[in-house]
Amino acid sequence: MKPNIYYAHQDVVPVDNSTLDEWEYPPFSGYYDGTYVWGRGSLDDKHMIVGMLQSVEYILENEPDFQPNRTLLLAFGADEEISGNYGSAYISEVLYERYGQNGIYSFIDEGGNAVANLNGVWIASPATGEKGFMNLEVTIDYAGGHSSVPPDHTSIGIAAMMINAIEEQLFPPMFTPANPVTEYFQCMAEYSEVLPATLKSDFANAYKSSISNKRVIDYLTKLGGKTFEYLLRTSQAVDVINGGIKANALPESTNFVVNTRIAVESTVNATLTKITANVAEVAQLLNLSLFIDGTRVTNGTTSGRVSINTITTLEPAPVSPENAVWDQFAGTIKSYFEDVAFPGSTNYTDVDLVIAPSIMNANTDSRHYWNLTSNIYRFQPSFMNAKLVANIHSADEHFDADNLMHIFGFFYDYLHVLSSQEE
Repeated sequence: MKPNIYYAHQDVVPVDNSTLDEWEYPPFSGYYDGTYVWGRGSLDDKHMIVGMLQSVEYILENEPDFQPNRTLLLAFGADEEISGNYGSAYISEVLYERYGQNGIYSFIDEGGNAVANLNGVWIASPATGEKGFMNLEVTIDYAGGHSSVPPDHTSIGIAAMMINAIEEQLFPPMFTPANPVTEYFQCMAEYSEVLPATLKSDFANAYKSSISNKRVIDYLTKLGGKTFEYLLRTSQAVDVINGGIKANALPESTNFVVNTRIAVESTVNATLTKITANVAEVAQLLNLSLFIDGTRVTNGTTSGRVSINTITTLEPAPVSPENAVWDQFAGTIKSYFEDVAFPGSTNYTDVDLVIAPSIMNANTDSRHYWNLTSNIYRFQPSFMNAKLVANIHSADEHFDADNLMHIFGFFYDYLHVLSSQEE
């Protein structure tokens, strides 16, 4: 039988020393105060590692007769925060040599998605898809000189014009069946008892009615702000800019980096085309030559030039199918939370938990395993706590012990479900 993979990553993002006094407890102390575990990585991604290992350790120590029918592989990356090119990239190569194309049954990875209540509906939302990404560097090379006799636009000013052009034109929001998160929102609408009937109808007809589609997008943007908005559209953010060395010297070169997270309906090429058009518009206005990845695209009449270079790219992830493997995974989530988590940790009883697919806005190491299985699920088997999530990659990152036990409990259950299967 094909083996299953439990995946998590050991590495964490750095801690900015200037934020040390903002931490309740030292960031690498792993301090437990009786409710929370405090420290960098407690929510990204040490809690998943601990839950996975604890589930296996518990079985080894307490169930000596346990004989799994399906092999479990524990794969822990060491550089996920910098794309996993030295960790998961090599792990996946070894596994591919051992098991071949589509040789893995399912792959469980970290996810920002957990069990949450939305409009009165309890929903678990494993991500079956993941946005793509692209980093672009735009460089403006322009005449230098003394700042007492400047041109109308310095290279920094030209960069500002280009950034403004990029930011003024957002990528369009889309609510289409190609994006798994639309099914999540439609399930919410179907089961909600507080949503108006007209809005329920809009969700049900959003794929075939442009009017309903727009109303749904407007509603979700208002309901969830940027968090929901960027589940439905490609994002763009200028994150780095460099230019100038002295107050009285004209900057001869300025560059900036644009990071995009590409909607599942889109492509790297479509995203590059949009950003290029924004930059080219300014370059043409100022008669600057334009180069894309070293190839001249337009000839300018001035001595300046603009270069667009792609640094890194990744197409949106293939969407995992809703098949028997998905049904089994979703069924385990439903049974664990309805039978164990809700009765043991909440005041809710008789909860009918809805399981619906979603997507990851950010990127994970699962990209390295696409050729090993189509059944990739990014999920945090716990109750969503927005306040804790806000501290990921920030000061005072911490995670509650009760949810840690749910991660352990779910992976214990899922291991038993997988191991009881017959060929």
